[in-house]
Amino acid sequence: KGLELIYKELREVLGRAGLEPIETKGKLFDPHLHQAVETVESPIHRDQEVVEELQRGYKLRHRLLRPAIVKVAVKGQ
Repeated sequence: KGLELIYKELREVLGRAGLEPIETKGKLFDPHLHQAVETVESPIHRDQEVVEELQRGYKLRHRLLRPAIVKVAVKGQ
C-alpha cells in the first residue's frame, strides 16, 4: 500500500506540472502523437484507427514528451 500511495502522489504532482497521457484507443492514427509499430487488417475498425496501445505516450504542457506506440488497423482487401 505504501508504494501505491507514492505512485498516486507522484502522478498527482506530475499532473499539476502539466504532464498528461495521450489518448489512443479508438482514435485515428496521428503521426504527430503516435508511433505505429504494427498494422493489422480489421473489418470492424475504421481505416487508420488505433487498435491497441503498446506503450503509453505523454505530453508535457501541450508539447510531445514521448509518442504513444500503437497498433493501427488497415482496411482489408
